Amino acid sequence: MNMQPPWAWKSISSMKLLFYRLTIACIFILVSNCFFDDEERRISKPPAPTPIQILANSLSEGGFQLKDKKIIVLTFYDKDKNIIKPRLGELISEKLTTELVKKGNFKVLDRGIYGKILSSKGLSLSGDMDIATISKVAEALELDGIITGIMYKYGDGIFVNARLLDIKSGLILKAEEVFVAVD
Repeated sequence: MNMQPPWAWKSISSMKLLFYRLTIACIFILVSNCFFDDEERRISKPPAPTPIQILANSLSEGGFQLKDKKIIVLTFYDKDKNIIKPRLGELISEKLTTELVKKGNFKVLDRGIYGKILSSKGLSLSGDMDIATISKVAEALELDGIITGIMYKYGDGIFVNARLLDIKSGLILKAEEVFVAVD
């Protein structure tokens, strides 16, 4: 019995045939990677929305009753009075205002300009106010809606609750909560 190693070929033609097949397979693999690339590798995924963008999306979609109506975002307040970052409520309110303007579903009043108008009338955009004060702010600015917000410290961040209120009915049209990591 004549035992030859597996690499010993009986003829040159079988080696050439194997070489051609391997060459064609390599070319096919190279071409398919160039033209038929995986869709996930060709199209990059958009970044995940930020917590503030989540709030803006939810309030915009849920507030369809106030579409193209005038609203303002009040300063989010610290319910427990223990959040470490000073003026965090103002920062969140400003960022939410910007995201709502980007959405384009409401006529959002500028907090800086209208805050000055309110202070001349003895009012403010402070989020910690009663219904009578909210009504005075709404009347002074001829608002259709107001967004209020509360922050609660939890672990290494805060929970932010936002509510879109209809001024005429006093009803909450939409509410959303997100967690924001704070370092």
